[in-house]
Amino acid sequence: GAKRCVPLPVSAPFHCALMAPAAERLRQDLVRLRFADARPAVVTNVEAAPNSQAARIPALLTEQVTAPVRFTEMVEQLCALGVSHFLEVGPGRVLSGLLARIDRRSQRANFGVWQELAAAREFITAS
Repeated sequence: GAKRCVPLPVSAPFHCALMAPAAERLRQDLVRLRFADARPAVVTNVEAAPNSQAARIPALLTEQVTAPVRFTEMVEQLCALGVSHFLEVGPGRVLSGLLARIDRRSQRANFGVWQELAAAREFITAS
């Protein structure tokens, strides 16, 4: 159902079966950690559904390495849950641009370098 396909210049084959060895290594590290229930629940890109159960977090993080990203479904779920403000953390504004296409009403901000910290804090506080 895709309308367009664009090859991405990336350094590794993220979110596909080629990352299985990395996922297994991550799983081995994650099972040694202790997680608390997530509050608020986290909408994962594996299921595009809220999860707050600590026991499920290691498996979901491991699966995220090889599973397709369900970004559109994830954003739609967040909006259905009442989320209206999104802060993109990292370089660039690719996700904010995608978000604008999914829900034009959403409020978006970016935080990529420490000089933008004050503006990001203001955005979070205002929402």
